[in-house]
Amino acid sequence: MMQIDPEALNIVEVLKGAGHTAYFAGGCVRDMLLKRACKDFDVATSATPEEIFQLFDHCLEVGALFGVVHIVINKKNYEVATFRSESGYSDGRHPDHVERSTPEKDAERRDFTINGMFYDPKEKSVLDFVGGVEDLEKRVIRAIGDPTERFKEDRLRLLRAVRFSAALNFEIEPKTQAAMRLEAENLFPSVSPERIYEELTKMAQGRNFSQALLALFDVGLLEVIFPNLDRSSVEEGARWVQKLEGPHPTVLKLALLMLKYDVDKMKEWLGAFFVKKADKKRLMVLGEFLELLEKKPSKQTLAHLFALDESSDCLQTLFVAYPEKVDQLLSLQQELKVHVERIRDKRPFITAADLMQLGIQPGELMGQLLSESERIAIEEGITEKMALLKQLQSLEIWPC
Repeated sequence: MMQIDPEALNIVEVLKGAGHTAYFAGGCVRDMLLKRACKDFDVATSATPEEIFQLFDHCLEVGALFGVVHIVINKKNYEVATFRSESGYSDGRHPDHVERSTPEKDAERRDFTINGMFYDPKEKSVLDFVGGVEDLEKRVIRAIGDPTERFKEDRLRLLRAVRFSAALNFEIEPKTQAAMRLEAENLFPSVSPERIYEELTKMAQGRNFSQALLALFDVGLLEVIFPNLDRSSVEEGARWVQKLEGPHPTVLKLALLMLKYDVDKMKEWLGAFFVKKADKKRLMVLGEFLELLEKKPSKQTLAHLFALDESSDCLQTLFVAYPEKVDQLLSLQQELKVHVERIRDKRPFITAADLMQLGIQPGELMGQLLSESERIAIEEGITEKMALLKQLQSLEIWPC
């Protein structure tokens, strides 16, 4: 077993000391058995929320319907939930009825066998009512009980099955996979776009995202999320995504599936899932770079694009698909380095004060001259103020 969080262990001991049953539950048990680092140690117990509140300071009741309490210790939340059974899932996400229950019933309501085990740290024993230990050994993702019923209860489980499969490099058991295909078309409206994007982000920032994308397509989920996205695009995009495994923005990884479509189509597909302004900005910058790959842009346009914070990630994204074209852009980026840094730092070569010293008063003409000074500096590669002023004074718009 891996190292157990001492605060989580103390929670179990306090509950047991008060006469309650208490075990570690779910993902932490799975990860301990796999000898993986455990991020969160969740506890399942026979104690009610009221009894938990009496035993611990700094408790937050986050799910009264579900009997879930967060115990806050050193600014970290530990989830403690009462053993429960559930029934009636009219919205395809949440139970209509919840009752206190036994560890066995609590295990049966969970999603996959590998997530349905308990661990008793006092006895140092695993309680497995659903066959999770065997499925860990077989390296399979299997729904607990009837897979179709499990997915009807909570359609987010469709995405979670793919995420666990990719992250652990496990196969999805055939009956579970068949049930996923049947339920895929019902992903909406049970699961909100924001929650889908959150789950995709967890996949994208984990292992084997390219594998996850192909699995999502194979069970029909990707076509539901991005209607009419074809297999060839997914296969090609997955190959490119494989080169970007790791902490690369999710929206840019997903965009690699859509490069053969026009920018407006990409924005339509991805736009519905944005929850952050930063993602919108990344997609806008990526779209501008995509359009510039097909034409010869002005150096001034490129310099302003290169100066944006998002440009580095966007160029890295496009490089995996269009290495030769992006190499040309990167060469221009180096050539324009002085101007890119100026634009980032908001340091124009020629300022209003410079022009006023030459008799130019604030107004439309000054604005034109300042704009022209930037264009000339970047397009002609001028980096010396006096030479730039001389160029400005040779323009027809300069007053005699």
